[in-house]
Amino acid sequence: MVMFETDFNLHNSLKQLIKEFMETIPTKAMIMCLLNSNYKVIYKHGELKGFDSAFNFGECLATKRFNGVDLSGVLRCKTQTKEVFVHDNRRYVLAVAPVLSTDGKLAAIIMCICRETEYSEEIFGAMKIMSKTVIKEVIDIQKRLLNNYEQAIIKTISDGFMAVDKDGIIRFLNDKAFEILGVGPEAIGKNLREITEFEPELFEVLKTGKGWIDKEFIIDMKSKKNIHLLKTAIPVLDESGKVAAVIDTFREIKSVRNLVNKMTGARACFTFDDIIYKSAAMDEVVKFARKIAKSESSVLIQGESGTGKELFAHAIHNSSNRRCGPFITIDCSTIPHDLVESELFGYVEGAFTGARRGGRPGKFELANGGTIFLDEIGEMSPEIQKKFLRVLQNRTVTRIGDHVPIPIDIRVIAATNRNLEEEVKERNFREDLFYRLNVINLHIPPLCERKEDIIPTALYFVSKIGEKTGKADAIIDEGTQKYLMNYSWPGNVRELKNVIERGLNIMEGKCLKPEHLPKRITEHAEENSRAGINLVNQKSEFNDISRLSLEELEKKKIFETLKLYNWNRKKTAEALGIARSTLYEKIKKYGINV
Repeated sequence: MVMFETDFNLHNSLKQLIKEFMETIPTKAMIMCLLNSNYKVIYKHGELKGFDSAFNFGECLATKRFNGVDLSGVLRCKTQTKEVFVHDNRRYVLAVAPVLSTDGKLAAIIMCICRETEYSEEIFGAMKIMSKTVIKEVIDIQKRLLNNYEQAIIKTISDGFMAVDKDGIIRFLNDKAFEILGVGPEAIGKNLREITEFEPELFEVLKTGKGWIDKEFIIDMKSKKNIHLLKTAIPVLDESGKVAAVIDTFREIKSVRNLVNKMTGARACFTFDDIIYKSAAMDEVVKFARKIAKSESSVLIQGESGTGKELFAHAIHNSSNRRCGPFITIDCSTIPHDLVESELFGYVEGAFTGARRGGRPGKFELANGGTIFLDEIGEMSPEIQKKFLRVLQNRTVTRIGDHVPIPIDIRVIAATNRNLEEEVKERNFREDLFYRLNVINLHIPPLCERKEDIIPTALYFVSKIGEKTGKADAIIDEGTQKYLMNYSWPGNVRELKNVIERGLNIMEGKCLKPEHLPKRITEHAEENSRAGINLVNQKSEFNDISRLSLEELEKKKIFETLKLYNWNRKKTAEALGIARSTLYEKIKKYGINV
């Protein structure tokens, strides 16, 4: 409701009506006043002897008394009333016409004082007409204002809004609806069938009177193909309870997905600036990754566990043209086999026992407009590989239990610590899928092959983890640095982070010392970094061994271990303490015939 005390339209209208009425009255022995809901006189017209300008009407009304007349009953009454009173030995009539708002509350008061001899019922009737006229005008103003509010809200909401009458005629579309449906104002007044390629689902609501909330539809428009919408349809009933219209609100699924991804944190968190390195090898990798980031082609990131493959995936996405889109991560090694398909492709309601009401989108749908990162892609089963290949080829995904393909626009970044070329040879991975993924190949070298990065990375972890433990200003002493440099780091950067975090938690003071390191590091500092393969410069007789002899020792060790385990590569890699992908690379490098 409009606040009447500050509603100048009401007061101004009443002032004008009083003025016009008083100008038509031949007698001058009359005063007509306008009071607000607090009995304050805000307008007075006319003159009456004995009631000059100094007469305080408001004060009299505030005390509910007027020249000895008790006005409590008059003011409390919500209908027109009058009283006769005596003032200076003359009889006067006090007539009051309350102006009530639409909810029955007092909005204003029209008050008239005149000599009894001058009073007529026409005056009383005129006051009644004024009261009704102004309230009707205010109601019209309120309706127009409310309509303006509604129009403003409908135009500014982010959802499409459509009103359809009982005959299926479009009666209203907001600006967002025009945009989503790909139609113009000329669509208003047309039947829904004229703008869609099929029988509109809203006709079922008009027929049954049953609407829905947040239901997905793929709509084929004549002006725009395959619009994937989340819709809510609410029937509007007439006085007899029959459906008179349907209010339909809708938004594109991609905007819903973007909102969900934003709220659930489906965003890439890291950039290339978060990659800590000093080595030439890593510098080359980062430069290449920056170069290919803006490409739309698939990327296959290979490297041992813990080398930072996911970090590179984040950085590539954040440097791409898709950086404002979602970044969806799937760890193929952790999803239970019986849930992989529903996680990746989604499902419709009733697709299987336990399916969520309304269905559920898969990871591919959630990644629409952005990047999907498939970690540990080598763990994907052959059956899922086949379906995944179809998604890459067709750029559509079909939910479990459905037959309608949903178009998707995604970039794929995959990562693995396996040698997928060998997996293809052993028929563990589809060759056609491998070539689809391996358009751009990025290999992250293990930490043991870029010793220059160990200390800068360790210091970075001291700073970041130290912020949480209150030891951000901690230092790593020289002895500890030597141990870190001489360790092989089979767990790569992930293991280094673990070691630094452990040390910061148990150390006292501000210096990370050797006693704060795990025994595996301090007790085996003189050993080779890869179970005797990658020898490092230490204070030993190996200082003078040339690079060639180091490679010969490495080749010999690999060959002997392969022979020991009957050429079983998996067991050989485990015995040497290296990843299978690294073993495959070494076999290829040294030309070992297996």
